Amino acid sequence: MPIRICFRAVVERLDIRAGPGRLGDLVLAHPRVQKTLVLTSVPIRAAVQYSGRLRPLADETQRFIATWAEALSLPQAPATFHREVLVLEDGIEYWLPVQDVVANAMIRELEPGQAIEIFAVYAGQSLHDHVFLVNEFLTW
Repeated sequence: MPIRICFRAVVERLDIRAGPGRLGDLVLAHPRVQKTLVLTSVPIRAAVQYSGRLRPLADETQRFIATWAEALSLPQAPATFHREVLVLEDGIEYWLPVQDVVANAMIRELEPGQAIEIFAVYAGQSLHDHVFLVNEFLTW
């Protein structure tokens, strides 16, 4: 059985824990800029609805994850992200990069429309979008 990898090293190094929150609140707190903006990672635990839809990561998002990983000295991170999952929060759709092992677990364990709690880090902004990296989920 594969092990889900959570970037605990990031959390421990920053000495913070993911607190409950809303994706939308972080988006509002970080107005869009017309450039790539890499943050030191803001952990978040958010209640969302799983759509059952996944798609390959866009090249721009792959490049952003590589830049983020380099800034945080996490050279293994880019190789763990190849897809993004569509989730809904308060009726708003978010496509979120998700670790491969977590995406596989979602496909096996979840039903479309199911309420879940995701653990993610807000990593910053690519040229076109806010980037939340999903590294775990819980069901209720």
